[in-house]
Amino acid sequence: MICCIFAVLTGVRRISTKHYDSINAEFQMRLRSIDAGGEIIRENDGKWVIPATSERIQFNVAVNNYSLSNPRVHYYLEGSKDPGITCYQNEITPLSFTNLPYGDYKLHIELLDELTGDVQRREVIDIEKKAMMYERLYFRMYLLLVCVAFVMYIIWLFYTINKRTLRMRGLQMKISTDPMTGILNKEGSKKALEMACSEETGTLMMIDLDSFKLVNDLYGHDMGDKILIRFSQLLTQTLGEDNIAGRIGGDEFIGFIKDSTDEERVEEITDTLNREITKSAKEYMGDDMTIPLGTSIGAIKVPAEGRDYNELAKLADKALYIVKQNGKHGYSFYQSKNKKEDTKKDTRDLGQIKVIIGERNEGKGAYLVNFDKLQVIYKFLCRNVHVNNTYVGFLRFTLENDNGRSIPDEIMDSFEDYLIINLKRNDVVSRYAGSFFVLCTYAVSDDYHGIAKRLIKGWKETEGSSGYLLTYEVESVD
Repeated sequence: MICCIFAVLTGVRRISTKHYDSINAEFQMRLRSIDAGGEIIRENDGKWVIPATSERIQFNVAVNNYSLSNPRVHYYLEGSKDPGITCYQNEITPLSFTNLPYGDYKLHIELLDELTGDVQRREVIDIEKKAMMYERLYFRMYLLLVCVAFVMYIIWLFYTINKRTLRMRGLQMKISTDPMTGILNKEGSKKALEMACSEETGTLMMIDLDSFKLVNDLYGHDMGDKILIRFSQLLTQTLGEDNIAGRIGGDEFIGFIKDSTDEERVEEITDTLNREITKSAKEYMGDDMTIPLGTSIGAIKVPAEGRDYNELAKLADKALYIVKQNGKHGYSFYQSKNKKEDTKKDTRDLGQIKVIIGERNEGKGAYLVNFDKLQVIYKFLCRNVHVNNTYVGFLRFTLENDNGRSIPDEIMDSFEDYLIINLKRNDVVSRYAGSFFVLCTYAVSDDYHGIAKRLIKGWKETEGSSGYLLTYEVESVD
């Protein structure tokens, strides 16, 4: 047999002059080596083992051809998703993978029929790829446990922070809320109103619950608490949820109406509070309740009169004082002295004027006026006495402290309310320079001292009056 041997780049070729199609004898297919990240792996005891690596892996396939043909070759790695390479023998290139997972693989090398593409011969080589640490089951289980623990920690941390936040909010609410009425206390009101006055347009109101001390004196402190709670509810409802209502001490309240400087709105609030607190008081204490409960409001416009809360509150308190000196149960707006008076023509009819200048609260008890109004009334009564031969008594009551100290405001207010309740509706009361002046109309001249003594006796029986000396003087108006 004559053989010709040619050395070519793809291997050694042996050509038989008799058996040209001897496939098994004339082709040798094998895996020459594996390049794993620069490390050359070769067969060891019939096994191909790739160490754990995440770098590039190349399978160097070799086909030794002992014929003159250049067959088509298909080689692929079973177990991977790569379809492999199909080419001619002289075009064979390494089969490459990056980040090949661990496990058992089979490298297939196939010779294909040139016409049909059928596999004429196949070599299968077993290959094992070692696992990286993070690919091992125990490591994955450990990682899963760590992740679960981390998630649990995040949930616990969120729960703890949320719980602390809620507790802090609760503490802040407790610090800023009046425990009895549920509305803002003095400190909470100050914080809320400082922000409102500095940023909002609206009306700041100082609000007094008139004659409240008499509720405690005549009906007890439990009834007084009920009235305060009810008044707080009425104040919140009347102002509205978007506005601010607070209790700054005793029977003193404060409020802020956002986006409104309309005096009609304040008048509406005043009328509603006066009407509803009287209605509620009679429900609690009976229809025969004669305490002149009501509301006095001193208001100021923001920012027309400024934005500093402390200064605005003082000015609103001045407006409130005017209301208190003019019969209570009304409202007054503070206005700077440099504000020009309105010179527009008054187009209101006489009926409307009558409503405006008339007494706002015609409840039981004497008529409370400031000292200037008292002088006007006194002069009118002097004329009436001379014309109609009527009798009018002029009384002055003075409170003194046994220890020589000044009389607390709450005692002065209490006595003022006491006089109003225990005098007739056609009597007039005024408070000036620490004294209380009374005009008793339509009384017989001999009754003046009797009226004064009756009032002194009743005052001594009033709770909180001990320790104070009450004296009086009487004159007739002529």
